[in-house]
Amino acid sequence: MLVAFCGIDGAGKTTFLEYAHKWCEENSLGVQAFRPLRPKSDFMNLLNDTVDKYEKELSQKFPLKYRAVLQAFEVLQQNSVIEKWLDEGSVVLLDRWIYSHYAYSSAYDSGSEVMEFILEKCIKPDIIFLFDLPVEEALKRIEKRGKMRGRNEKHTILTAARKEFLRRSTEDNFVIIDTVNNSYDEICEIIAKELSEKSFLKG
Repeated sequence: MLVAFCGIDGAGKTTFLEYAHKWCEENSLGVQAFRPLRPKSDFMNLLNDTVDKYEKELSQKFPLKYRAVLQAFEVLQQNSVIEKWLDEGSVVLLDRWIYSHYAYSSAYDSGSEVMEFILEKCIKPDIIFLFDLPVEEALKRIEKRGKMRGRNEKHTILTAARKEFLRRSTEDNFVIIDTVNNSYDEICEIIAKELSEKSFLKG
C-alpha cells in the first residue's frame, strides 16, 4: 500500500506521517517512510550548486521550467525504490509526492507538458491524504517554528499551491482533512480508519 501525505507548508504532513508510521508498527505492518527530493539530498545539493554556477557564470536566472523537469526526473527514478518496498509487502508512507510537485510548479508558473508527462509515469498512491488549512493559519504555524522562512513559505506561493492541490483533489483516492476544525486525535482517527480499510486489516 502506497500512501502520500500532501498539503501546503505548515499543514501538518510530517506530524501525521509520523502517527501513521507508528500506527503501522503497532498493527504489525512493515512500513517505510520516504521523502522524495529531500532538501539536503545529493541530487538537490548538485542541482542547487549547478543552478548557482549557471546564474553566476551566465548572469541570468536558471529557467524554473527546466528545474521543475529535472526534479520530476528525480522523482520518477525514485519509483524503483518505492516499488521494491511495495513488492516486499511494506506500507510506504510518502512525505509529499507528485501532487506537491504539481502544486508548487503551478504556484511558480514553472509547469510544462514535459514535466506533466514525466510525473504521469510515477506510481499512483492508494491513499492521498491532503491536509488543508487557510494560508493565514499555515503562516502562523510556520512562524511558531522560529526558523527563517523557506522559499515556498510566502502568502502568494502558498495560496496558489493550495488552489492547485484542491483542484487536483477530485481524484477518488484523495482524502481531504481539515486541520483547523479537526483536533489532532480526530485527524489520527481519520488516518487510522483509512489505513485500516485499505490494508489487509479490513477483513
